[in-house]
Amino acid sequence: MVARTEAVPVVTKWHWTPQDPFGDLRVRFGIKMGLAGLLALFCTQVLRLPHDNWAILTVLVLMSAQFVGSITVKAIMRVIGTIAGALVGIWLVGDYTSTPAIFLPVLFLVVALASYQFGQLGARQVPYAYFLLGLTTLTVATDGVTDPAQAWQIGLDRSEEILVGIMSSLLVTSVLWPRYAREEFFEAGRAALKTVNQLVSAHVQASIDPANAPSETEKTRDTFDQQLSVLRNLLQAGARESTFFSARLSNYNAFLVSLTNLFPAGLYLSRHRVEPWFLDHLRQETESLLAAISDEFNILTTARSPGEKLRSSRLNEAFAALQEKVNEIRDHGVLAVTPLQTAIAFAGHFAAVRTVCDELNNIRSAMEGLPRFNQPPPEAKPHWDFLPAIDWFWVRIAVKGGLAAVISIVSLKWINPPGPAVIPLMAWLLTILGRPSLRVGGTGDLRAFQTAFRASLVLAACAALLILTTPFLADYAVMNGA
Repeated sequence: MVARTEAVPVVTKWHWTPQDPFGDLRVRFGIKMGLAGLLALFCTQVLRLPHDNWAILTVLVLMSAQFVGSITVKAIMRVIGTIAGALVGIWLVGDYTSTPAIFLPVLFLVVALASYQFGQLGARQVPYAYFLLGLTTLTVATDGVTDPAQAWQIGLDRSEEILVGIMSSLLVTSVLWPRYAREEFFEAGRAALKTVNQLVSAHVQASIDPANAPSETEKTRDTFDQQLSVLRNLLQAGARESTFFSARLSNYNAFLVSLTNLFPAGLYLSRHRVEPWFLDHLRQETESLLAAISDEFNILTTARSPGEKLRSSRLNEAFAALQEKVNEIRDHGVLAVTPLQTAIAFAGHFAAVRTVCDELNNIRSAMEGLPRFNQPPPEAKPHWDFLPAIDWFWVRIAVKGGLAAVISIVSLKWINPPGPAVIPLMAWLLTILGRPSLRVGGTGDLRAFQTAFRASLVLAACAALLILTTPFLADYAVMNGA
């Protein structure tokens, strides 16, 4: 037997999927960041401001908040903190430079307050102004210690540079591909509701007919978890930075709570299979309610423009009819003669259906209360008011930050190192940054010093490289060849 083989021509084909590069949020963010930085640099050169790096640094900080409303609040807090810090620094340097007994304690209190408030930044954006208060005060005081006559000029230059960076960031963010957290939260909520709708529909069928048990429950769960994570991130960013979010934070929380409760209620539906002969007593009411639930999901997940009201549904009427029929069956003694396991299964199924209906009603109310773009803010949901408590963890960090700033200022007058303006600022930042790692234990202080040491080695290598390449920058042939 001779095996016959035939040559099969191999043809390599390249299939290029057309993609829109500007549709990627990362590409858009990079373009906006670059344009804002170039605009800030151009303005500093036109206005002849001496420290253009402050304007560019402001752009880098502000552009991290990508939403229009959030970057506005962050910019306002940065302006307030910078101006207040410049005034405090000028006051300290102008009046108390020759009186260390007053200068150092007041500087310690200002920096400690800024450090403590920095620890509260995760919940809202107002502490960001305190952080800029400490940063600007420390910058002006550091330069003013060596030359008190330049304190006013340093404060003015820093304020002007930061204003240039703020205006550049606001202009680019508002004009080029503006993003609104309110609308993104609304769309992400609709996407999560579609996932829950698929789950509920599949598990309702499984509760009636086990042969239709859903096979992709884990995949649906993973998808929902990712969507819920997106919503929580939007909620956190909005609560910290956007006035619209912070003013209606209880509305967003109500939506998230109902959405989170709706998913396990859908999972619970298929855990209790109701016997077909028992469902015959409720078939008409059950089918009517399931159709009403499906219609309610379609209403909630349909795209609608800002200001458009949700159309009404017959969910409550259908559930009331089912409940009335259940009461009628109970009064006729059907449940009394039903086997115990069948009655328990029906009770669990009915409780899950009730939870789904209640949470759908809550989600409808919450979605009607979500702020939309170019619309007046809706009525706020009631929320709990908690008395503020002292965070002793950040009190200790605030003391450390204030001591680091004061000790570094004293060291400037003692050793006169090169580049004195950087030392107090870096001492303070290295003390307060990375502190949350101490909450779960570990070697936070040691790690901070190790990181600072490694960063110093890298910066030293960069400085040596610049020194070595400086002669070549003046060589005409080398520059043209490069």
